[in-house]
Amino acid sequence: MYTNEDYLVNLYLNGEEMPEDFSIEKFEDTPSLMTKAIEKSKDIKLYDLCSDNVKKDYNFVLKLIELFPIDGNIEDKANYFIENSDNEVEQMRVFIAAYKKGGLLDSGIDLFSQYYGLNFSAVLDHFKDEPDIVEYIAYREAESHLESIITEDCNAEEQVLHQYDLKIEKIDSRIIYMFLINLLPSDSALRGYIRKHLDLIKGPYDKVVGVIKDWKKYQAELYLNKVQFLQEYFFRLKNNMEIDPELLYYIARRYDLFDFLYNVEEEEIEYTPEADETMLDVTCVGCLDISFETKELIDAGFYLLNDKQKEVISIIDDMFQSQKKEEFDEYVYEAALNTVLGKGRK
Repeated sequence: MYTNEDYLVNLYLNGEEMPEDFSIEKFEDTPSLMTKAIEKSKDIKLYDLCSDNVKKDYNFVLKLIELFPIDGNIEDKANYFIENSDNEVEQMRVFIAAYKKGGLLDSGIDLFSQYYGLNFSAVLDHFKDEPDIVEYIAYREAESHLESIITEDCNAEEQVLHQYDLKIEKIDSRIIYMFLINLLPSDSALRGYIRKHLDLIKGPYDKVVGVIKDWKKYQAELYLNKVQFLQEYFFRLKNNMEIDPELLYYIARRYDLFDFLYNVEEEEIEYTPEADETMLDVTCVGCLDISFETKELIDAGFYLLNDKQKEVISIIDDMFQSQKKEEFDEYVYEAALNTVLGKGRK
């Protein structure tokens, strides 16, 4: 059954004559009627027939944002409302409604500026009945602060590692979120709110995750380059009596490089750049002529190195501790090893 408004809307859309006591001008000056007419017809052009009174109506503008994709046309209509309204809360609601659909209203940007940097407990108190407004202010406050720190070229992963004294493989989502929250201003109310609404810092979170993933990939490639260098270097010198099997075993145990041992002993260089982790082939341990007791001492960490072996290990330690590709120059490390071992490149 039609309501009176539905009846009037049908007359209006069909171009039929209005009742004697209800003119077209009155129809186009009634927000609820024009809202229904646009909703039923899905014709945004009817907006141009609305009176100024309707165009400044809060619920009417919200309905337009709900009904139509956000484009320059809808943004102009929402901006017109904000510019001509004196209700701050309604202005903010319209701005946020457009923002949630991907729009950015120029006239509303400055609405929130007075609340940025304000103690967040004051924001919570002032907008205690407006959760969407509180959420947006918290989002903008957190995002603007974090975006100034977490940039695409920053060493975010190094900050995480340093702050929490962790290895890269131990970093999980909880640690990253803790790291980001600790980067926020020292405002307990804001930090407490963000802890309960982690989705508000998902953008910075995704950036840090991306940096860490790239860092892991970068380090894996760098690590494999170093392993390949060791394989090739010691393979060339494997018959030299100064390259004793105890030292090779010690190096393999220290860096978990049993594939390296296998390659050295079998006179093959099997470099597999697609491997994410070093292959372990424990069966190759017996390939080297080392006593069982010596292996046990090395495995237990009690193997005593002579001065020359210590120098070799020190050079290799330094090589593995370099974090950047530009710090890894195989000729530099080969020259250092040659100095200790007294051998040159063949």
